Parts: sequence; structure tokens; C-alpha cells
Amino acid sequence: MTIWDGMFTGLVIGIVLSTPAFVAELLHHRSDLPLLVDVKSVWGKEVPSTDVLTWSMVLYLALAMAFGGLYPGLVTIGLVDSFDFVSIAVYTVVFYLVVGLLASPALGLGPFGRREGALVWLELLISHVFFGIGFWYAANFVVPS
Repeated sequence: MTIWDGMFTGLVIGIVLSTPAFVAELLHHRSDLPLLVDVKSVWGKEVPSTDVLTWSMVLYLALAMAFGGLYPGLVTIGLVDSFDFVSIAVYTVVFYLVVGLLASPALGLGPFGRREGALVWLELLISHVFFGIGFWYAANFVVPS
């Protein structure tokens, strides 16, 4: 699996996982999108409620692509040996911690997105678990090596 394959795989996983939020938004405007971090402000500026889904999707799909693209990069440079379940599970936990402790505060969302909601940490955790499982499956059974 190349880095591009990984990014594409992450994007597909992100699209599949964000479908419930997209459908919920289309059926009735929701203030809490399932599995997505509700992005209510961008760089300190409030996001209009009509644009929350768009910004939430951008953040979610970027996160999914980063998740998918980074792992094959680590395999390429030799920091990770294979695409086995345990390696991807450890990577998933580390990626979750990096996103929660470094990326979220850098984006102004606070540690683990706490400024966006009390349960954002759980949404991120569930998303990462699904990213990990989906990525492992794709890397071992879908994307040719």
C-alpha cells in the first residue's frame, strides 16, 4: 500500500463513517452530528449554523486522510514493519492521542475537542477505532500490496 493508497482508503472510510451525520443533517437540521466534531468556530470566528456540517466534514475527512496516509509512510521509512492488526491498533491509539493532545488544541478546539462539546473525546475515540478497523481490513483484504 502506498501513501496515496492509504490516503484514498482513509478518505473512503471517512466518507462511509460520516454518512449518518450527513443523512441526519439532510433529514433535519441537527445541532449534534453523530461521530463528527461539530466545528462551531474556525480560527476564532463563529461558523454560521448552515456551515457547521461543511466544516465538520472538512475536518473529519482531512483527519481520515491523514490517518490513512501516515501509516504507509511509517512502513516506507521502516518505523512500522507491517499492516498487522496489533501494529495498526497501536498506531490508532497513538494517532488518537496526537490528535487529541496536539492537533485539537492547535485548531482552537481545546484538548480532545472539549471546547466543541463535552463528549467530543468519545466521538474522536469511536471514529479512531473505526478508522483503525477499516484501515486494517482495507490494507489486508482490499488494497493490493
